[in-house]
Amino acid sequence: MAERSFGFLGLDFAKKQFQNVLSVAAKMVGDESDDTDTNHEVVSQCDIEFADGLTPETFTGFPRSQLDDSWIMVPSQELHAKRLLELSTNLRHIRFELCPKRMKDEQFWQVSTA
Repeated sequence: MAERSFGFLGLDFAKKQFQNVLSVAAKMVGDESDDTDTNHEVVSQCDIEFADGLTPETFTGFPRSQLDDSWIMVPSQELHAKRLLELSTNLRHIRFELCPKRMKDEQFWQVSTA
């Protein structure tokens, strides 16, 4: 039954995809001082397609017990998240729908990196 709360994706698939997104973001560490406009390369078409397939239930169905109140995004994750929001209308709409009405922004992004 828990599988249904994550739409067509399934929890394991969602976790694997977000880990892939996080892996791409982690590659950017060390490039933080580079202010050139090469950041568009860090978000792949696969990342955008995945974000476009998410539903609000992907986030609201995530077990709150697995969230850590002390979690913070590293700069490379923030950069990746901002760029993904620019490129995915769906993710932008889901975030607007959920934050802060149903969950904190930090929780939203923590789920995305779980």
